[in-house]
Amino acid sequence: MLSAREWPKYGVTAEILSTGITTGEYAPTLQQAGWRVHHLPFRKSPGFFFELAGFLRREGYDAVHIHAERAFPYFALTAKAAGIPRIVRTIHNAFPFSGGLRRRRTLQRKLMARMGVVSTSVSRSVQQHEREHFRNETVYVPNWYDSAHFVPPSDAQRLAARQEIGVIDDQFVLVSVSNCAPAKNHMGILAALAMLPSDLNFRYFHVGRGLQESAEREFVSRNRLTEKVVFSGQQSEVRKFLWAADCFLMPSLYEGIPIAGIEALGSATTTLMSAAPGLQDFRQYCQGISWTGTSPKEIYEGIIKIRNIPQRQRRDVSISDAAAIKESFSMPHSLQAFIKLYAKVS
Repeated sequence: MLSAREWPKYGVTAEILSTGITTGEYAPTLQQAGWRVHHLPFRKSPGFFFELAGFLRREGYDAVHIHAERAFPYFALTAKAAGIPRIVRTIHNAFPFSGGLRRRRTLQRKLMARMGVVSTSVSRSVQQHEREHFRNETVYVPNWYDSAHFVPPSDAQRLAARQEIGVIDDQFVLVSVSNCAPAKNHMGILAALAMLPSDLNFRYFHVGRGLQESAEREFVSRNRLTEKVVFSGQQSEVRKFLWAADCFLMPSLYEGIPIAGIEALGSATTTLMSAAPGLQDFRQYCQGISWTGTSPKEIYEGIIKIRNIPQRQRRDVSISDAAAIKESFSMPHSLQAFIKLYAKVS
């Protein structure tokens, strides 16, 4: 969101086109932060792409930046047909495609590159994955975060955050921040929580919504976790959850290099992560991350391990990691890299 205020400093006006069924719950927050948000619901029909081409011509953009994996070649072809001189596409995940789908994605990437579409990767892992699995060369432009907002809290700020979200006394607080896509492995988290000792006083705050939320709620009810698990929904301000947390959970099956993870580490929140593609990039920056597998048993063991480390010891290591994150994920550096790509009009 912060970049909405930063782009004009470089002479760039940036806008967002949502192609979901709705603009999404986060759209008002983006608009409040200064973004102009357009909406054109995606349809699997030529009519959608004719409408998209018309929209692009009317707005007269100098560049189009595609973030979706779904139908990305058709978005790029439509932008080209609409006369957009520069097309950039960011790949956000190490996608585990196989078989015929992998071959199709490889061919699509090759054709788009020959057409002049520039692909970027959000992490070195994604860059390597694209090269090895799809023979696709990409430009590395890392994700960034608001380093002035996501900072380590003082003791007073941490206490206030815990009180604000309703934490009682010395409860051990676990937090995840993401949508409910299968790759986020929320069911693995919930199954791990069901294995925790009954005398462990904990609460898990599930921040976000998505595809598997109904199934997750059913699991919580079925396993008598209702008093332990809080479905907090979409939040415009996640910092209070990170400040209140004793442990941030991200046991994803695969990732790019997630902004939520960067924000948690930047806030000095003790973090449990799976050693998945994308997440492993954090190894070079952070010493305090606890690494786990993706099975419920492994996640359970990781939670217990963190619970047994004294809180002050966890905090000292996490503060050191936060300084490394702040140095490594600079917003101005990434914005300038994109602006250079946009300026190379083909």
